[in-house]
Amino acid sequence: MNPIFNTVFKALAVGLGTAVFVLSIMKVDMASDSLFMMLGMAVACLGLSMFDQKENKNNSEQN
Repeated sequence: MNPIFNTVFKALAVGLGTAVFVLSIMKVDMASDSLFMMLGMAVACLGLSMFDQKENKNNSEQN
């Protein structure tokens, strides 16, 4: 995967996590489903980023 995608996934995860944190502190009237969905997307982005790093590490060790 392109290194830019890796950076974008990490930035998106940090942004979504920060948004959920701030919204919960401010006690904004939002459905908890949407907050959990935002956290789920953040975890998915982190997972894709970590999977790509692991895949790149394995490819470099084989060469």
